[in-house]
Amino acid sequence: MAEETELPPSPSALLHYDLYHAVGDPLQVHVPLTERDQKYYFDFAVFLIEDRLYMVPKYQFMKSTDFFTSKFQSTIDEEAPITLADVEKVDFQALLKLMYPLNPTYEKPTLSQEEWTSVLKLASLWMMLDLREMAIQHLQTLLSQGRKIILAREYGVYDWLRTGYIHFATREQSISLEDAMALGIDATLKLVSMREDDLQRNREEARRHGHVGALDKTFTSPVDNEFSAELQKAEAMDLVSQVVMARQYKVKDWLRQALIGLTERKELVSADEADKLTLATTMQLCRIRDACLRSYPSYRRADSGARERNVERVFKEELESVRLVNDRYLEPSGITPPPAPSRGPPAPTFQQPSNVSNGTAMVELDGSAGWGGKDVTRKFKALLDLMPTLNHISRHKLHAHRLRSGYIRVAFNTDIDAISFVTIWAAGPRPIRYDNVTAKMMED
Repeated sequence: MAEETELPPSPSALLHYDLYHAVGDPLQVHVPLTERDQKYYFDFAVFLIEDRLYMVPKYQFMKSTDFFTSKFQSTIDEEAPITLADVEKVDFQALLKLMYPLNPTYEKPTLSQEEWTSVLKLASLWMMLDLREMAIQHLQTLLSQGRKIILAREYGVYDWLRTGYIHFATREQSISLEDAMALGIDATLKLVSMREDDLQRNREEARRHGHVGALDKTFTSPVDNEFSAELQKAEAMDLVSQVVMARQYKVKDWLRQALIGLTERKELVSADEADKLTLATTMQLCRIRDACLRSYPSYRRADSGARERNVERVFKEELESVRLVNDRYLEPSGITPPPAPSRGPPAPTFQQPSNVSNGTAMVELDGSAGWGGKDVTRKFKALLDLMPTLNHISRHKLHAHRLRSGYIRVAFNTDIDAISFVTIWAAGPRPIRYDNVTAKMMED
């Protein structure tokens, strides 16, 4: 029998042999471990706005607000996006344009007036305080005063509302129909009334000096004298009703005389009368009255301070309501509201001591807090609002004032509130900027 010839080894067998002798058993080879970079390993989120999906890094949202903290805890992908039902695509895209510029190597993205308005809208909704302030600063020079007042009412921008009203109350030009439509009839008539108060006082002063203006001219005729009794009866119908009837039956003389009467009478058009006359007619009458009153030489020096105080008096309730909304976005010295803790020990509860009184109690806070001006009551109340554990403390009659750099003293309504504040403040957690601030009760 012939001897069997031994075949040479296959290439794969040779490769296995070389690998085995080079590194040992291939099954025991270990791949080097990797780690995620702390700065440049981004986690993404998917948002569903109307009918469109957006995928962006979570980083800017987490940096800007705590609104999405809980939403980012769950798995987010195209099958389970974060759905924002009350948000429009145009607004969300404007916000993303600012937060995630597509050309980051060039200048900052340029947003239009409408886009900055969208940023203001969403930044206010989601408490993105830095972006809200940025939008306010950019819109400051882009918006008309009337538009600022509209947005101030909607998004709580107190300075816009106050300065807008002062602008319309003090400017030389009368309020236009377009401005009146933005302001609303009630605010417009209040502003017109303030403007006329100044002009009427000047008119009286001018008349004492012998000057005659447009509203002092009278036009009489023999008919006025001969039919005076009958004409007086006809005047019993109020002027606004005369305007309405004259328009209905197309009687030119009625309309003219009624409009002249509304221009010359002492009282302004009321809100109810404006509804009957239409806003356009009301503003035309106001412009005529304004022009006539300005026909007198000026005997009164303009007092801008008095006009500002008058605006604050007339619009007191509206300004206060907008200020309260505005204060929600005012962090004391720019701190960010802390996120609600998701785990850990429960917040401390306060047990009322048995030996406390209900009189006013004083608490002193020290530390480099940077409270700003002397009267810091508003900022201190805003700080209380940032800590849910302090919601039970009464804001009624609460007053805070600055003693010296970094120190403030707070007068609480009751001893209970004061002791509660000191106890909970010491237990924490406190806003980051105020972590070094300590609080102590003041002795009587």
